[in-house]
Amino acid sequence: FQLGLQKIAFLGTDDGLNEGLLSLSNVDVNTTAIPNTFANMSITELTNFASSIMSTFFAHSNSTVFPNTFVIPTSDLASLGIPVNPQYPIGTKREFLENAFKSAGAPADFKILHTAYNQTAGTGGGARYVLYNRDADTLSMYVPKPYTPYPLYPVGSLDMISDAEAQFTGVWAKRPKEILYLDKV
Repeated sequence: FQLGLQKIAFLGTDDGLNEGLLSLSNVDVNTTAIPNTFANMSITELTNFASSIMSTFFAHSNSTVFPNTFVIPTSDLASLGIPVNPQYPIGTKREFLENAFKSAGAPADFKILHTAYNQTAGTGGGARYVLYNRDADTLSMYVPKPYTPYPLYPVGSLDMISDAEAQFTGVWAKRPKEILYLDKV
């Protein structure tokens, strides 16, 4: 149940009745912001990416909020673990990018997170990056009735069955301008 709920939280339901974080229909998609993979970006390109995307996001949110979360595909997370400069392996690209975002205006609690679902959630099945303000006033998902199993009961001579029930909603984007999809096509 937990893995199914996790998939719905990110992708929504297959019938389209519930949307997930990566499939919200009222969120804008930018297909030009990520020109290259993080592994192939130089330090200058990473700095320019962070500052330009922060100004793009701030304008997109009607100049009201900076993002505090950047969700990337898991495959890109590994490329951010390499040293910024191989000659002086003091910090990683991830630390450098987080600091670049913070220097460009992101709050102190800014985080880069990852999911495997991002790998194919974008336009044309490509990677989708999500920049958003992680706040219950921006988006939420409710689970009004958690997974509740009922007592086992016998069926036949050897089998036992347990019914269970749960309720959930899709992800609700209350402030869609505080969420921005960055698709790599």
